[in-house]
Amino acid sequence: MKSSPKNIFSKHIAKEFTIDKLIKLHEAIAAQLVTHERFITDVYDDVIKPFSRPQYQYFAIIQAAQESMVNLIDASYRLKNTEPKGGIYPLIELPSFSIIPRRSGTMQSYRKANYLKNKAVNNAMFEQAMPDLFDVIENPNIARSDRVFMILDVFVDEDNQPHLNFLLPSTDLKTIHLIISFEEIIQMQFQHEDNNPQIQPAAPTLKKTLQELDAQVSQ
Repeated sequence: MKSSPKNIFSKHIAKEFTIDKLIKLHEAIAAQLVTHERFITDVYDDVIKPFSRPQYQYFAIIQAAQESMVNLIDASYRLKNTEPKGGIYPLIELPSFSIIPRRSGTMQSYRKANYLKNKAVNNAMFEQAMPDLFDVIENPNIARSDRVFMILDVFVDEDNQPHLNFLLPSTDLKTIHLIISFEEIIQMQFQHEDNNPQIQPAAPTLKKTLQELDAQVSQ
Protein backbone atom coordinates (compact mmCIF):
# COMPACT_ATOMS: atom_id res chain seq x y z
CA MET A 1 0.00 0.00 0.00
CA LYS A 2 1.37 3.38 -1.04
CA SER A 3 2.18 5.75 1.80
CA SER A 4 0.29 9.03 1.97
CA PRO A 5 2.20 12.25 1.14
CA LYS A 6 1.94 13.32 4.76
CA ASN A 7 3.39 10.02 5.94
CA ILE A 8 6.25 10.25 3.43
CA PHE A 9 7.24 13.75 4.53
CA SER A 10 6.68 13.02 8.22
CA LYS A 11 8.95 9.99 8.05
CA HIS A 12 11.82 11.89 6.43
CA ILE A 13 11.48 14.93 8.68
CA ALA A 14 11.50 12.65 11.72
CA LYS A 15 14.66 10.92 10.48
CA GLU A 16 16.58 14.16 9.88
CA PHE A 17 15.07 16.50 12.49
CA THR A 18 15.62 14.13 15.39
CA ILE A 19 13.89 14.35 18.77
CA ASP A 20 16.85 15.94 20.52
CA LYS A 21 17.16 18.70 17.89
CA LEU A 22 13.41 19.30 17.70
CA ILE A 23 12.85 19.46 21.45
CA LYS A 24 15.91 21.67 21.89
CA LEU A 25 14.53 24.10 19.31
CA HIS A 26 11.05 24.07 20.87
CA GLU A 27 12.47 24.73 24.35
CA ALA A 28 14.74 27.48 23.04
CA ILE A 29 11.81 29.24 21.34
CA ALA A 30 9.72 29.02 24.53
CA ALA A 31 12.58 30.41 26.63
CA GLN A 32 13.30 33.26 24.21
CA LEU A 33 9.62 34.22 24.11
CA VAL A 34 9.60 34.51 27.91
CA THR A 35 12.77 36.62 27.87
CA HIS A 36 11.50 38.97 25.18
CA GLU A 37 8.07 39.32 26.74
CA ARG A 38 9.65 40.17 30.10
CA PHE A 39 11.72 42.89 28.43
CA ILE A 40 8.65 44.33 26.68
CA THR A 41 6.69 44.28 29.95
CA ASP A 42 9.46 46.04 31.88
CA VAL A 43 10.49 48.63 29.29
CA TYR A 44 7.53 49.53 27.06
CA ASP A 45 4.41 51.37 28.14
CA ASP A 46 0.94 49.86 27.80
CA VAL A 47 0.18 51.69 24.55
CA ILE A 48 3.17 50.19 22.72
CA LYS A 49 3.10 46.67 24.18
CA PRO A 50 0.40 45.19 21.86
CA PHE A 51 2.23 46.44 18.75
CA SER A 52 5.59 45.07 19.86
CA ARG A 53 4.36 41.47 20.14
CA PRO A 54 4.97 40.44 16.48
CA GLN A 55 8.42 42.00 16.52
CA TYR A 56 9.63 40.29 19.68
CA GLN A 57 8.26 36.96 18.44
CA TYR A 58 10.24 37.42 15.22
CA PHE A 59 13.51 37.99 17.07
CA ALA A 60 12.79 35.27 19.64
CA ILE A 61 12.46 32.68 16.87
CA ILE A 62 15.71 33.79 15.20
CA GLN A 63 17.66 33.75 18.46
CA ALA A 64 16.22 30.37 19.45
CA ALA A 65 17.22 28.84 16.11
CA GLN A 66 20.72 30.26 16.51
CA GLU A 67 20.99 28.93 20.07
CA SER A 68 19.70 25.42 19.36
CA MET A 69 20.96 24.67 15.84
CA VAL A 70 24.48 26.11 15.79
CA ASN A 71 27.42 23.65 15.92
CA LEU A 72 25.35 20.59 14.98
CA ILE A 73 27.36 18.16 12.86
CA ASP A 74 24.41 16.88 10.80
CA ALA A 75 22.68 20.20 10.16
CA SER A 76 23.67 23.77 9.40
CA TYR A 77 22.13 27.05 10.43
CA ARG A 78 22.68 30.55 9.13
CA LEU A 79 21.05 33.93 8.87
CA LYS A 80 20.26 35.08 5.34
CA ASN A 81 19.55 38.55 4.01
CA THR A 82 16.25 39.17 2.28
CA GLU A 83 16.16 40.40 -1.31
CA PRO A 84 15.80 43.32 -1.63
CA LYS A 85 17.90 43.80 1.47
CA GLY A 86 16.38 45.18 4.62
CA GLY A 87 15.61 42.10 6.64
CA ILE A 88 17.00 38.77 7.76
CA TYR A 89 15.60 35.28 8.11
CA PRO A 90 16.89 32.07 9.70
CA LEU A 91 17.62 29.03 7.53
CA ILE A 92 18.06 25.49 8.84
CA GLU A 93 19.58 23.07 6.33
CA LEU A 94 19.28 19.31 6.74
CA PRO A 95 20.36 16.72 4.16
CA SER A 96 16.96 16.76 2.40
CA PHE A 97 15.33 19.96 3.65
CA SER A 98 15.76 23.72 3.75
CA ILE A 99 13.59 24.89 6.64
CA ILE A 100 12.76 28.47 7.52
CA PRO A 101 11.40 28.97 11.06
CA ARG A 102 8.89 31.79 10.90
CA ARG A 103 6.24 33.43 13.02
CA SER A 104 2.84 32.09 11.99
CA GLY A 105 1.18 34.12 9.26
CA THR A 106 -1.33 34.04 6.41
CA MET A 107 -0.78 32.84 2.85
CA GLN A 108 -0.97 36.47 1.79
CA SER A 109 1.89 37.40 4.13
CA TYR A 110 3.94 34.45 2.84
CA ARG A 111 3.43 35.52 -0.79
CA LYS A 112 4.67 39.02 0.03
CA ALA A 113 8.04 37.61 1.13
CA ASN A 114 10.27 37.28 -1.93
CA TYR A 115 12.63 34.86 -0.22
CA LEU A 116 9.72 32.48 0.46
CA LYS A 117 8.52 32.73 -3.13
CA ASN A 118 12.01 31.97 -4.44
CA LYS A 119 12.35 28.96 -2.14
CA ALA A 120 8.92 27.64 -3.15
CA VAL A 121 9.69 27.98 -6.88
CA ASN A 122 12.98 26.13 -6.36
CA ASN A 123 10.99 23.23 -4.95
CA ALA A 124 10.03 22.38 -8.52
CA MET A 125 13.67 22.18 -9.62
CA PHE A 126 15.71 19.03 -9.50
CA GLU A 127 19.33 18.63 -10.64
CA GLN A 128 20.02 14.97 -11.30
CA ALA A 129 23.55 15.82 -12.43
CA MET A 130 24.71 16.54 -8.88
CA PRO A 131 27.34 13.85 -8.19
CA ASP A 132 26.54 13.45 -4.50
CA LEU A 133 22.77 13.37 -4.82
CA PHE A 134 22.31 9.78 -3.68
CA ASP A 135 25.33 9.64 -1.39
CA VAL A 136 25.55 10.26 2.31
CA ILE A 137 26.44 13.89 2.92
CA GLU A 138 29.73 14.01 4.77
CA ASN A 139 29.84 17.80 4.85
CA PRO A 140 26.34 19.20 5.41
CA ASN A 141 27.64 22.78 5.16
CA ILE A 142 28.03 22.39 1.40
CA ALA A 143 25.16 24.19 -0.29
CA ARG A 144 22.63 21.93 -2.02
CA SER A 145 20.03 23.30 -4.42
CA ASP A 146 17.97 20.13 -4.28
CA ARG A 147 16.78 20.32 -0.72
CA VAL A 148 13.02 20.55 -0.32
CA PHE A 149 11.83 23.84 1.16
CA MET A 150 9.45 23.84 4.12
CA ILE A 151 8.26 26.48 6.57
CA LEU A 152 8.49 25.80 10.29
CA ASP A 153 5.43 27.75 11.36
CA VAL A 154 5.61 29.01 14.96
CA PHE A 155 2.22 30.01 16.38
CA VAL A 156 2.36 31.77 19.76
CA ASP A 157 -0.82 31.50 21.83
CA GLU A 158 -2.24 33.96 24.36
CA ASP A 159 -0.15 32.38 27.12
CA ASN A 160 3.02 33.04 25.10
CA GLN A 161 3.50 29.32 24.41
CA PRO A 162 4.83 28.24 20.98
CA HIS A 163 3.16 25.63 18.76
CA LEU A 164 5.27 24.28 15.90
CA ASN A 165 4.03 22.98 12.55
CA PHE A 166 5.98 21.98 9.45
CA LEU A 167 4.29 23.42 6.35
CA LEU A 168 4.85 22.20 2.79
CA PRO A 169 3.77 24.99 0.41
CA SER A 170 2.80 24.55 -3.21
CA THR A 171 5.45 25.70 -5.67
CA ASP A 172 3.36 28.77 -6.52
CA LEU A 173 2.95 29.55 -2.80
CA LYS A 174 -0.83 29.78 -3.19
CA THR A 175 -1.68 26.98 -0.82
CA ILE A 176 -0.24 24.73 1.86
CA HIS A 177 -0.21 21.07 0.83
CA LEU A 178 0.73 19.57 4.18
CA ILE A 179 0.64 20.64 7.83
CA ILE A 180 2.65 18.35 10.10
CA SER A 181 2.69 19.16 13.78
CA PHE A 182 5.58 18.98 16.23
CA GLU A 183 3.69 16.26 18.09
CA GLU A 184 3.20 14.17 14.92
CA ILE A 185 6.93 14.24 14.20
CA ILE A 186 7.75 13.17 17.75
CA GLN A 187 5.19 10.34 17.51
CA MET A 188 6.61 9.26 14.14
CA GLN A 189 10.08 9.00 15.63
CA PHE A 190 8.87 6.74 18.42
CA GLN A 191 6.90 4.56 15.99
CA HIS A 192 9.72 4.12 13.49
CA GLU A 193 12.99 3.78 15.32
CA ASP A 194 15.67 3.43 12.67
CA ASN A 195 18.60 1.11 13.25
CA ASN A 196 20.49 2.78 10.41
CA PRO A 197 21.62 6.22 11.60
CA GLN A 198 23.05 7.19 8.20
CA ILE A 199 20.85 9.64 6.32
CA GLN A 200 20.38 9.28 2.58
CA PRO A 201 19.14 12.56 1.03
CA ALA A 202 15.55 11.95 -0.04
CA ALA A 203 15.03 14.80 -2.49
CA PRO A 204 14.00 12.53 -5.41
CA THR A 205 11.14 10.94 -3.44
CA LEU A 206 10.07 14.18 -1.78
CA LYS A 207 10.07 16.27 -4.94
CA LYS A 208 8.11 13.64 -6.84
CA THR A 209 5.52 13.66 -4.04
CA LEU A 210 5.40 17.46 -4.16
CA GLN A 211 4.84 17.41 -7.93
CA GLU A 212 1.92 15.03 -7.45
CA LEU A 213 0.39 17.35 -4.84
CA ASP A 214 0.82 20.36 -7.14
CA ALA A 215 -0.88 18.45 -9.96
CA GLN A 216 -3.86 17.58 -7.75
CA VAL A 217 -4.39 21.23 -6.84
CA SER A 218 -4.16 22.41 -10.46
CA GLN A 219 -6.82 19.97 -11.68
